[in-house]
Amino acid sequence: MAGTALVSREDVKELATRIQIMLPGGKDVPDQVRLAVAQLALTHGLDPLSNEIMPLKTSRGYVPYVGILGMRRA
Repeated sequence: MAGTALVSREDVKELATRIQIMLPGGKDVPDQVRLAVAQLALTHGLDPLSNEIMPLKTSRGYVPYVGILGMRRA
């Protein structure tokens, strides 16, 4: 069941590193936001590399954002 799975810190850190390397502008995203996106992605079964969840730049900085593909999946 999505949303109830516990994930390891190593899995979260690994996905956060992939987000940094593979997403356009990923190097500009703060570590805390990358880790939050990775944690949410793993917990809810969303794929940040397919734009189901992503870091979104706003006027107040970066925030985790669930895209339309993620909403359709949930």
